[in-house]
Amino acid sequence: MLVGVAQLINRLDGKPFDHYDDELFEVFAIFCGLGINNCLLYDQVARSAAKQAVALEVLSYHAHIPKKDVVTFMTMTPPNMAAWRLERLDFNDYLLNTDEMVLAAIHMFEEADMLKTFKIEYETLVQWLLTVRKNYRNIAYHNWRHAFNVGQFMFTLLTVSPVSLHRYFC
Repeated sequence: MLVGVAQLINRLDGKPFDHYDDELFEVFAIFCGLGINNCLLYDQVARSAAKQAVALEVLSYHAHIPKKDVVTFMTMTPPNMAAWRLERLDFNDYLLNTDEMVLAAIHMFEEADMLKTFKIEYETLVQWLLTVRKNYRNIAYHNWRHAFNVGQFMFTLLTVSPVSLHRYFC
């Protein structure tokens, strides 16, 4: 906490302080108070700007996928998807590692014809899936594997359901 102290010195002409002197001192005190308040506000703004810069750096890290990772996935030859049985309710996701889950997700988007329907470029899809995977935390349940499972289950419902769910969702 700041405490301001001011000392009044007798006037040079030896006369007592008058109403004008009182007003002048009050104006000076207000000026000093505003100056101190402005310094405190500037300090708060500088701290907030520093916090914002750190937050943006963290968000940028999580939202950025290196181009080489995208290119690596774009050049991968997908394995035999039929062997994975993605369209089945008894699909076992533990047969896939995290990279294979990305490839399987790409396959599901392609099978559902979403790239053409929504005019999604292949590179954009790959980058988006890698970003989603990167942003999931490595925890017991709500993680990348769980997200993939939900996507695979919806894919299965849309593709093999006896009721034509595809026309309602796509």
